[in-house]
Amino acid sequence: MLNAKYWETRIAASLFILITVFLCSCSSHKEDPYEVPCNGGIAKIDHIHDSLNYLKFIRNDSLLSQWRLPYPVYRLDYGDLNGDGKDEIAVGVVKSTRFFKNKAKRLFIYNIDLHNQIRRLWMGSRAGTEIIDFRVERNSFPARVITRNEYYENVFPDSVNKDNFKGIRFKLGEFGLEFENYVTK
Repeated sequence: MLNAKYWETRIAASLFILITVFLCSCSSHKEDPYEVPCNGGIAKIDHIHDSLNYLKFIRNDSLLSQWRLPYPVYRLDYGDLNGDGKDEIAVGVVKSTRFFKNKAKRLFIYNIDLHNQIRRLWMGSRAGTEIIDFRVERNSFPARVITRNEYYENVFPDSVNKDNFKGIRFKLGEFGLEFENYVTK
C-alpha cells in the first residue's frame, strides 16, 4: 500500500512538471514577423545580410517562388488588397528612388500568380508623406493599407493635427495605392 501511494505521488508530480514545461514552451513561442500565411502557403523573408533579402513563397515545405530584394526589409504583411479572393504580400523596404534620392522606408506590393510565382504589383516610392511603418487592415474587403507617416502641418487639412493624427488609410487601385482617408484618434 505504501509503495503504491509513493508511485502515485511520483507520477502525479512528473505529470505536473511535464504539463508545466509544455505550457511554458507554448506560451513563449513568438510568431516570426517575417513569415505570414498566404494563399495556402507561407510568404517569408529570408535575410541573407543587411542589403540582401529574398521574398519566398512556400507551400507544403516546397519553395515555389522567390523574389530578390537587394534592400533592408523592415516589415512583411499580407491581405486581399485588390479584392480578387487571393492574398497580396506587402513588403516594407528601405531604399532611395529615382525621384527621392534619400534612403527611406518604401512599400512594395506583390501577388502570387496562377503558377505560384511572385509578381510585383506596385513598387511605391511614397504614401502621402514619408512612411514610418505600415500594416494591412484585413478586417475590410478588400483589405486596406494603413501607414503611419511623418506629420507635416502644411500637408494635412485643418481637421488633422499632430495630436490626433494616426496615419493614412489606402486602398489598392489600378495604379498603386489610392488615398482613402486620414486615420485619427
